[in-house]
Amino acid sequence: MLKTHPWGSLLAGFLVLLLVPLALFIIAITCLGLPLALVLGALYLAALFVAPIFVAILVGRWILRKPGGNLYLALLLGILVLIIVNWVPFLSFLVMLVVLLLGLGALLLAVQARTAHPLFPASPAPAPVPPSPEPHLPGEETKGDESQ
Repeated sequence: MLKTHPWGSLLAGFLVLLLVPLALFIIAITCLGLPLALVLGALYLAALFVAPIFVAILVGRWILRKPGGNLYLALLLGILVLIIVNWVPFLSFLVMLVVLLLGLGALLLAVQARTAHPLFPASPAPAPVPPSPEPHLPGEETKGDESQ
């Protein structure tokens, strides 16, 4: 989702970051909703922790320039880049916020894409290319030619 719909991921991440804590608070103020809010809050914290991994993999694959390369190497390179960027004093907050928003949005859109009505449906596979006829030299007989 990050590579095909980065702006959709960014917007979805922004909405998740703002609206989920508000929804959890509203659920928690009811007596029966408190256990549900605690479970959903734990899932939200896990999503906040896991979300940057998606961006790290994307950054690592961009560095490796191999879309289907080694996933662990891409993750390691992406994490190293994010750590190095995190050392820059004023840039680190902005970059890590964008990384968090992109990761949260990608996670939400990936989960939502598995539903019956995805926001960004997968593009249909291209039609197969019919095989081309075998070339033959002039003067050669073809299998269909039986001239006498």
